[in-house]
Amino acid sequence: MSVLSFNRWDYLATKVLVGGAVLVTAATAVIAPLIQWLRDEPLHWDLTVAHDAPVPRGVEAQSGVTLSGTDGLRVTLPQADAGPWIASLLPGALLAVAVAVVGWLLLRLLRATEAGQPFTRQTVRSLRVIAITVFVATLAITFAEAVADSVIAGAALLDSVSTVGLTFSIPLVPLAFCVLLTALAEAFARGAVLQDDVEGLV
Repeated sequence: MSVLSFNRWDYLATKVLVGGAVLVTAATAVIAPLIQWLRDEPLHWDLTVAHDAPVPRGVEAQSGVTLSGTDGLRVTLPQADAGPWIASLLPGALLAVAVAVVGWLLLRLLRATEAGQPFTRQTVRSLRVIAITVFVATLAITFAEAVADSVIAGAALLDSVSTVGLTFSIPLVPLAFCVLLTALAEAFARGAVLQDDVEGLV
């Protein structure tokens, strides 16, 4: 037996890994910060600042707010209102939804492959939906983080306009991954057509 071949235990381990990734993402990105909010714990957030220094000169915090950081400006709001909490939860919620959708589609792909039918139109649709999900989620999460920066800076800093702006940059790595997935979906689409042709000849 080849070392690189997949058996039923490998499929089972992969399914458990995918399901675990979905649960861990939801727990760390949504449930944990939500519990902190309900327990009235301080809100911690790393701001994207328009300066190289961790705490730029002249930046002043609101009363009771702590500023710190080595690679960025970390804000600690001891008693944050609902607005900053909701803004901070939104990127994690979008990430959790995207991971859940991708995880479900990956499980469908695993089941099709395990059944010996990887080249189907359903597989092609799954790959294309994964690519679209990653693309849309990347843009949505990036925008949500920028909005959270603006909202939390407004609640934490005396002069947030000159320190934190609403910046929006598009990550290239996830978008490159989307292009590769789209190309892979096209390859599977060609395979599905060839498989249909072969079955028609039999």
